[in-house]
Amino acid sequence: AASGAAQDAAAAAQAPQPVAPSGPQLEIVDQVIGKGKTAEIGHKVTVNYTGWFFKPLARNQRGRKFDSSLDAGRTPLDFQLGAGQVIKGWEQGVAG
Repeated sequence: AASGAAQDAAAAAQAPQPVAPSGPQLEIVDQVIGKGKTAEIGHKVTVNYTGWFFKPLARNQRGRKFDSSLDAGRTPLDFQLGAGQVIKGWEQGVAG
């Protein structure tokens, strides 16, 4: 009969291994829950944003900042939801 350690090793070798996602990923994080109207298709919306490169092992999985409307001299981004004025992830993340 196989020892307990050998059985554990064999089970671990057969266990499914985690797979890192491939391709674009969208993560939506509400930093502040607003009290205004719900953003719906056709509405003009105004948002502040900060864009970070994804770094899986970093704190908060954030790498280097690449853009922000909060930087000195910058203003919030205005766009019409659903009009194709921004990338798909913005449309998905802002609606609701």
